Amino acid sequence: MPEIKKYVQIVLPGILLAATGIGASDFFGATWAGTAVGTSILWAIVLGALLKYLLTAGMAKWQLFSGKTLLETWLTSFPKPVQWIFISYFLIWTILVSAALMGACGMAINQFDVPKLHDNTKYNNAIYAALHGILGWILVRFIRFEWFEKAISFIVGFMFLTILLCCFRVEPVSPAIEMQSFPLDKPVVILAIISGIGGTVTLLSFSYWIKEKNWNNLSYFNHTKISLATGYIISGLFGICILYIVAHVLRPHGITAESEESAKIAFKKVGALMGQDIGKYFFISGFYAAVIGSMLGVWQSVPYFFADGYFLLKKQNTERNTSYTNTTVYRYFQIFMILTAMIFLVQKAQILLVLYSLFGSLFMPMVAVSLLILNSKKELGKYKNHWLLNTFFIFVILLYACIIVIELQ
Repeated sequence: MPEIKKYVQIVLPGILLAATGIGASDFFGATWAGTAVGTSILWAIVLGALLKYLLTAGMAKWQLFSGKTLLETWLTSFPKPVQWIFISYFLIWTILVSAALMGACGMAINQFDVPKLHDNTKYNNAIYAALHGILGWILVRFIRFEWFEKAISFIVGFMFLTILLCCFRVEPVSPAIEMQSFPLDKPVVILAIISGIGGTVTLLSFSYWIKEKNWNNLSYFNHTKISLATGYIISGLFGICILYIVAHVLRPHGITAESEESAKIAFKKVGALMGQDIGKYFFISGFYAAVIGSMLGVWQSVPYFFADGYFLLKKQNTERNTSYTNTTVYRYFQIFMILTAMIFLVQKAQILLVLYSLFGSLFMPMVAVSLLILNSKKELGKYKNHWLLNTFFIFVILLYACIIVIELQ
């Protein structure tokens, strides 16, 4: 029993990362790929989960070695122009991810036939989205971190089981498999799914959660690897299940992820496979759990980035040594995220998810380049990057560059 408790404590940061990263980006990325290409794109989900594992493990290794988060390193070791580019990127991404997750929550809750708060569907979704953002903030603001971990773990478990059971009920349809594995006519789909699986900028969250655990030297590196492996196995399997479901339920009928009615049709058709009354709400509950878990994870973790950067730039080291969650900067930024996101809630959730997924994808090559430089230092000794790992990072950077070039052409 003590061994089980120890393992649970080790994997909790990885489960938190899975909950924060899965949500809307995984769901939409896999849906987009499944309806546009089919199950032949499954390799991209596996590659995306592996990439996120290696990148996050690399960030943790650098932090355990140097005592600095990757964000801290960027803001103290890179030239001023690079620092301001990242700060600008981070602020835009924050608004997009906040609006996308709140919008997805509003869209999901309306599938439960809740009372209408406005005659116009667009505004009705926006009102429910705003309410989710506010209630989520209250929960994150006043709950202890230990209870937050447990709540998120429950949400992840429920989400994973519901989607897995739905996947087992779907029968394969041959047209969903007859597609090319690397669609040159739709390279942006590859970019969205590789980047969407497991999150993008939210990878930085892991740095602060291991701080909460007091993992502060390389003796804890194996803990981080176990934790991350657990989280990304969950993320990868979740993405595969969603891809399989939509490829065999939506794509044969010519329904695309960008369609306004795609979510409703998916809920209805998957529900029919499991019994219309129970099955529909079963699948909706899995989707709802995914976006709720992701929103709560973002509300709790993203303000860490801003607080860290603020105290670094202000050189207020005393405050940086305290828990960020107790600082006014952290709390004010939570409110800023929600209020600015509300401006965009009248937009379709699908549009916000597309922008969020594509904008977030730019983060991956930036991290890969950083880890190529930082973790290849001789001072790391046996923890120095293996040449095979560096080759993989170079491959990923080139893959992103090629996809962008093809898309621009």
